[in-house]
Amino acid sequence: MTIQGNSQHKLSTGSHAHAGRKSLIAEFSAARYAHLQTAGPDEASEVQTRLLKEHLAYTASKSPFYSKRFRESGLSPDTVTSPEDIRNFPFTEKEDLTSGNELQAA
Repeated sequence: MTIQGNSQHKLSTGSHAHAGRKSLIAEFSAARYAHLQTAGPDEASEVQTRLLKEHLAYTASKSPFYSKRFRESGLSPDTVTSPEDIRNFPFTEKEDLTSGNELQAA
């Protein structure tokens, strides 16, 4: 994802976007959030929290691996109350994804 310039907001989603299916990246519009450059910290945090919750919900719904990881940690997108809550979610290391564990998550 690339956002260019302060006055010129351009989003590049690359060739990985699937036709007919909107992804979080495709729905994101830098211009939509341009007002946050002058917003106060409370408003910015509110938007960040909402976007984080949406991203985690999407991830949990599309990935059995992450859905299981979230359940095992006792966390869900509903438990997020601020952007700092991302620290509570399990960290994923390379061996978690390459050891075959992702196939056993379901």
